[in-house]
Amino acid sequence: GEAFIGYHLSGHTAVALGEPIGPPDSCVAVARAFAEFCDLNGWAFCYHQVTSEGRALLTGVGLSSLKIGEEAIIDLESFSLAGKSFKHIRN
Repeated sequence: GEAFIGYHLSGHTAVALGEPIGPPDSCVAVARAFAEFCDLNGWAFCYHQVTSEGRALLTGVGLSSLKIGEEAIIDLESFSLAGKSFKHIRN
């Protein structure tokens, strides 16, 4: 009762945005309970956009991680779509 996981069911997959929220010991317990809950319902589950601390917590309970991208940072003052190589984006 001290930690929770916010998730949305997409098909047969429970997608949690971020890691469990709460005190560390409770987060470990709720991560294990969430895995069991999903298993009992026949769902796959995943965590999306976890922090490095969340990654450590989730790998500590036996899950593996997969990096799927990074945030792009663009300098808007110098950004341009001019030129032949960006023609397909402009259209």
